[in-house]
Amino acid sequence: MNKLKPIFKFLISKPFLVNLAIAVVGMIMLIGMTYKWLGSYTNHNESVSVPDFIEMNITDLDEFLRDKKFRYKVSDSSTYNPNVPAGTIIDQDPLPGKKVKENRTIYLNITKSVAPKVKMPDIIGVQQRQAIATLKSYGLVVGGQTYIPDIQKNCVLQMKVGGKNIKPGATISKGTKVDLIIADGFGETTVEIPDLTGMPLEEVNFLIQGQSLHLGSVIFDIGADSSTATVYKQYPEFIEGERIAQGDAIDVYLK
Repeated sequence: MNKLKPIFKFLISKPFLVNLAIAVVGMIMLIGMTYKWLGSYTNHNESVSVPDFIEMNITDLDEFLRDKKFRYKVSDSSTYNPNVPAGTIIDQDPLPGKKVKENRTIYLNITKSVAPKVKMPDIIGVQQRQAIATLKSYGLVVGGQTYIPDIQKNCVLQMKVGGKNIKPGATISKGTKVDLIIADGFGETTVEIPDLTGMPLEEVNFLIQGQSLHLGSVIFDIGADSSTATVYKQYPEFIEGERIAQGDAIDVYLK
């Protein structure tokens, strides 16, 4: 106990208490000055609205921000759209109108200038509608669609780019136009031209459908009764031994 008396006496001495008070006041002042400096440094309680950069081009941004207290950084440039100029801003973070501190960095997504490459999908033998959907899912454009004789009705037989055949798996740029060669469902089979003379329209329909032909124009003479009229002329005309391709049409004239 006697050993603690000098320490206790020192702790309640005037010099110690004065120095302690000075130290506490100094600490309080230091904390207050630091807080004030931090507030000034970070523009405490000061904020500005983020401008709308969407659809602007990155090349115009420096001029646009010349008198504005913002910085920007491109965070993504992998999106390609053939209908949008390269360098167009399509997204930003923070979003337009959001309140932020001055000198905040705005992160931007822009469109790229070069179309990415994809592998040509294998749509040979695929139905026309499904083939078109597949091409679009790969970012390709569906061009012309030409039909040729083949029994695989509405199936894709060939794919062309710039008039040249392209094989599945070939490297191709997104946005490329792909033309399709499609089967008409009839092939190259031919049948003899039927003789329709003297037949009523109902029999004509039955015979033509049975030979995989189509009924073309039906022309009735003036005053003809459609229920009793019969064929007196046809085109192509009947010539024994003459043939036409399945799927072709025959026009008939009735009286």
